[in-house]
Amino acid sequence: MLVNLFVIVFLILMAYVWAVFHGFFPALVHLVGVIAIGAIALAIWEPITVHFLLNPLQSYAWGLGLLLPILLLTLMLRALMANFLSRGVSMMNWLDNIGGGLCGLGAGIVMSGLVMIGSGFMPMPINAFGLQRVTITDAGRVEPVASNLWIPVDRMAASLFNRLSGGAFSTGTPLRDYLPRLDEQPSMFRLRPTFQSNFLAWPGNIEVQDMLEPKTFPQGLDPQILAALGPEARDGEHRLIIVQARLRRTEDIRDSDEVTRFSPNQVQVIAWRGDDSPQARNYTPVAAVQPTPEATAEFLALAGMPAAEREIRKKKLEEAGKEARRFAAFDSPGATLAESAREAQVAWVYVIPADREAKFLLVRRLRQDLPRATIVPPDRIIAALGTPPPPPETPEQAQARELTEVQFTSALPDPISTESGGQLDFQGGQLVSGDQLVAKPDEPVSALSQVTSFAVPKGKVVVRAKVVFKVAQSWIGQQVQRAAMLGPLVLTGSRESYEPTGFVLRKANGDQQIKFDPEATIRSASLIPLTQLGEEDTLYIYYLVTPGDELREVRLGQRKLLEVKQAVPAAK
Repeated sequence: MLVNLFVIVFLILMAYVWAVFHGFFPALVHLVGVIAIGAIALAIWEPITVHFLLNPLQSYAWGLGLLLPILLLTLMLRALMANFLSRGVSMMNWLDNIGGGLCGLGAGIVMSGLVMIGSGFMPMPINAFGLQRVTITDAGRVEPVASNLWIPVDRMAASLFNRLSGGAFSTGTPLRDYLPRLDEQPSMFRLRPTFQSNFLAWPGNIEVQDMLEPKTFPQGLDPQILAALGPEARDGEHRLIIVQARLRRTEDIRDSDEVTRFSPNQVQVIAWRGDDSPQARNYTPVAAVQPTPEATAEFLALAGMPAAEREIRKKKLEEAGKEARRFAAFDSPGATLAESAREAQVAWVYVIPADREAKFLLVRRLRQDLPRATIVPPDRIIAALGTPPPPPETPEQAQARELTEVQFTSALPDPISTESGGQLDFQGGQLVSGDQLVAKPDEPVSALSQVTSFAVPKGKVVVRAKVVFKVAQSWIGQQVQRAAMLGPLVLTGSRESYEPTGFVLRKANGDQQIKFDPEATIRSASLIPLTQLGEEDTLYIYYLVTPGDELREVRLGQRKLLEVKQAVPAAK
């Protein structure tokens, strides 16, 4: 409601000011200047953001990458007009006023539309200021929604610049072909599984490796996969493509819980129709394909192996075919591709019209060229699509799975400050050792004093195991005798066994009980606050392990608690 009032008041003021105080000719020059400002700002938006703003500004980069050039160019335009242009064209007063008002109104629509688009790329909720343009339906499809703006200035501005990019302002990379549906892109950018989820991608996070297309539609697909692809995939008027990529997870792309998630709106394919007049459209995937945990472990293990052994393991992984890949349909509002591995092979599945050719992959606003589709036999497509997900877990299986979040990370659950207290030692922005309860900060921690991880000794890798209330109860309840609590909580590998180096008990109120000492392991489970876990608390246990080892299980005393089966990657 407030945005609608702001837009209406702004447009009325623009029309009034240019009609009464300036007149037709200055207003016309101003309108042309505003259109030129928008064209220039949109043209330099992507390179400025990626090369100069993304690193220092992060989540604000895409919004400010458009808004800052608009602001600076507008100030320059006003300075030039004030110095070199006066109301020098004499017209009948009422014609002068009407012409000035119309030009002022047009400039106001263009400027407010650009500001709306730029503001939409700031870190806000999806429906902030009524700027939501798309939604994910119950069937998992990304669809446009009716605008909440009484005067859709963003759509009007996007339409104007789309037309100009193929006409008077045409270039070799026109906006209409390289970023279609500009007015919907801010909502596509902000729409994510949760507000805490990341919506950024950095150069190098996603490396497109291949794009597969079947020579003929494959027969004998699993019914679940066939249903997810939909009838359009085999009607002869559409084409099925699989974009295969390598995901490199960094701290900048992951979510707050160390997992990297991509919802369908975050991975769009831009497809053209024809070469002379591409008429681009963007399409969202119907499904994702990712490696099984076993395949990911194999993939990670390759890096630290001798060349001969690496080739054998690589061939084995390739021969596993579809058994090494898991198909996940985007069939619900919360469906995502989620990957916790540091590196992984992932893929997205699209169904696009047969007369269109996929040109670009738009990953969280980062645009990448797509290779020409590789036409492959149907059996290779069947293998690339993998196997459907297993049936839903039973409550008992879900409880046993609560500790499957064993990750190779040294990250703290929540950032703390170097000013947290005198019992913690810091070095180079990392926590070296200490034992202290750190209260949740009243304000966000400054970037200058922020600590997000433990310091990792050279030649070691940190493994973090997550424990929640239900698991702790099962460990210390009927399944484990009280006397076993005196034994160590050991993570075993094929080469060594590892005792905990530390833990972080994250309380429901945000406080963190931190204990970490790489020189002295925790030799008894009784020293780990398993019995202090509340229903909303989470306990993270940290181990220092040797690169190249094959992790097997977590044991408490003589009792096996968890099967791990993960290969330790090389130390960073």
